[in-house]
Order: sequence, then structure tokens, then C-alpha cells
Amino acid sequence: MVVMQCRGRGLGMGLAPPLSPPRPAPEPLMVVVRPSHLLPPTQYDIPISKKFNMGYCLKTYWETIPLFLVTCTSLGILFFSIIWACKNKVDVVFESRSRENISRTMDLRNPSIHKLRIINQRYDPWPEMQDALEKIKAAEKRLAMRLKPCLSK
Repeated sequence: MVVMQCRGRGLGMGLAPPLSPPRPAPEPLMVVVRPSHLLPPTQYDIPISKKFNMGYCLKTYWETIPLFLVTCTSLGILFFSIIWACKNKVDVVFESRSRENISRTMDLRNPSIHKLRIINQRYDPWPEMQDALEKIKAAEKRLAMRLKPCLSK
């Protein structure tokens, strides 16, 4: 007698297959379309690696400490020089209406030095320009004296 089997169920000689619970209906397949497998579909799928934490990086990869120190030092010098230049530069004026600009108040007969580093540079006095600046100031004072009676009325 030959007994045939199909998927683990006995068939043959009029025997009924053993009773089994009904199978659940299969869920429909969802197709996720991504242009690349390198990027996760959302930012929450993959946590940020510890390699991006500065403390962890300095502790684990200790050879990056000199790189970190050199970078921080150079950035500190950069920001210090930018702030210093904004406060002390003579040839750059940020507020045109300010009367306290160093270009208006400096003594051109005895010029001051406004640089961080001086290499083979001399600042000679410029008395002609100082005379012109004094004439401009005197003309402004005369104009102010002429306008003073007009403004008080």
C-alpha cells in the first residue's frame, strides 16, 4: 500500500487530514521606496554614534587631543584678532556719524601705532594732513557758531 504525503499531511486510503487551526489572513505587504539605503527613512531609526561626542572622542581616541588643542587655540586667536581689529582699526569705520572715530581724534604729528605686529614699518608724522584736519575742525566750529543764533529762535 502506498501512502502519499503532501506538506506533512497524510493522504491516502480515505483518511481525512488532521484538524488544524485556521491560518490567519496574510497582511498586505507595504513597499517602502527609498532612493538610497545609506539614509534611514527618519532621523529616529538610527541613533547618533558616540564617536560624535567630544568627550568620548577625546577619551577613546586620545591622539586627537593635540589636534583639538591646536584648533581651539587658532580659533581663539582668530576671534581675538577680529574683535581687536573692530575696536582699534583706523582705516575701517563702522559708524559714519560718530565723532569719536580714531581717524578724527588721532594726532597726525605724533601718530600712534594700531597694529598687533610691526615688521620693518615706520610711521612718519604727517603735519600737512594734521593742518588740513585742524582747518576742517575750525570751519565746523565757525559753522556751528553761525547756526547757533538761528537754532535758538
